[in-house]
Amino acid sequence: MREEKLFNDNWEFVRLGFGTELADFYEYAEGKTALPHAKESSAEARDESVLRRVNIPHDWLIYDTHELYMDSTGWYRKRFALKKETGRRYLINFDGVYMDSTLYVNGQPAGTHHYGYSAFEYDITDLLADGDNELIMQIRHKSPNTRWYSGAGIFRDVTFKSVPQLHIATDGVYVSAKKVDGRWFVTADVEVVCGGETVSADKADMDVQSADRRTVSVSDRTFGTLSYAADIRLLTPVPGDVGTISRSCPEADGFVPDDSSNGDNCAVCEHPCASRGSVRVSDFQIGEKGFSFAIDNPFIWDITSPNLYELTVTLTRDGEAVDEVSTRFGL
Repeated sequence: MREEKLFNDNWEFVRLGFGTELADFYEYAEGKTALPHAKESSAEARDESVLRRVNIPHDWLIYDTHELYMDSTGWYRKRFALKKETGRRYLINFDGVYMDSTLYVNGQPAGTHHYGYSAFEYDITDLLADGDNELIMQIRHKSPNTRWYSGAGIFRDVTFKSVPQLHIATDGVYVSAKKVDGRWFVTADVEVVCGGETVSADKADMDVQSADRRTVSVSDRTFGTLSYAADIRLLTPVPGDVGTISRSCPEADGFVPDDSSNGDNCAVCEHPCASRGSVRVSDFQIGEKGFSFAIDNPFIWDITSPNLYELTVTLTRDGEAVDEVSTRFGL
């Protein structure tokens, strides 16, 4: 299964001139020890032209209000140890970096991103060593670039991921919903990746005769038999209760079977303190890219009752669960 952890702590940072490259950073940083995190508000203490330890999120322009639009290049470095495991892929995800950035892993370029307001991710498996590793992020900020103060730096979370060779792609579960003749139908498209290669429907046969109608299987001589299993639960807080609605199983109290299927393709989730009733899932259908189902008598999202559902997709290979992703959505 996948493992994810925040990579926000213990970066090193220095601001150098616009146009500096990796060799310039190495020349500057050679032999230098990063100063500790600055706590004072003085300009000297927050001087971004000095190699210093920082935590993410970080904005190197905000500390000098007289130079909020300075053209410059920011350099971030993080060193860490890793025990590489066979059959795993290692990904690094940046939620937001302003503005143009290039990531280097152990001195080798992993990728370049040219927009400051969207998340991006790199598969860095082949660039990582078994042991000590180094990430360096080069960020180029040149004004003018917005009609407002943009800041500059890694301004949102960084996440390091370890996933199986076969896994659900990042943002690989796309949920959409529409109302038809008074009923809500939900479609989930699922993208699966194996070793950086997408497992698509045109490469495999879809097994629509599965005994469990909530499961879609893919048969392929390379990947074996893959299946997606779907569970859904309602995440509606109950006034006065600190918990959320938890998953129920068919034999649990409150299970509401679907009369058309003898209850074998329903999922029910009901908080024991809730008085709103149960969630009924029916009309489960297999699609080319995933699956779809109907939610009968759903709880609708609005500003006074922000009801949300959570769809959990489990990817199995030859009957063994290898990855699982949860996605929240509203109707």
